[in-house]
Amino acid sequence: MATRLSVTFDKRSTERLERLASDDQGKAEVIREALALEDLYRDVTSKGGKMLVQRADGSIAEVVRP
Repeated sequence: MATRLSVTFDKRSTERLERLASDDQGKAEVIREALALEDLYRDVTSKGGKMLVQRADGSIAEVVRP
């Protein structure tokens, strides 16, 4: 069952959402994917783990969020 939400974003977040949304992926899908990524991040870090990304040059960096 879908739930409709009304959300207010500050200017920076609105600009970021507009930039991330595209013709084939709307704003709602960007938000859904962001929620899934946040859920994964919290699950991993709550168990003492770290999220890592591998850059194009092969270097590894830890994902740290505010």
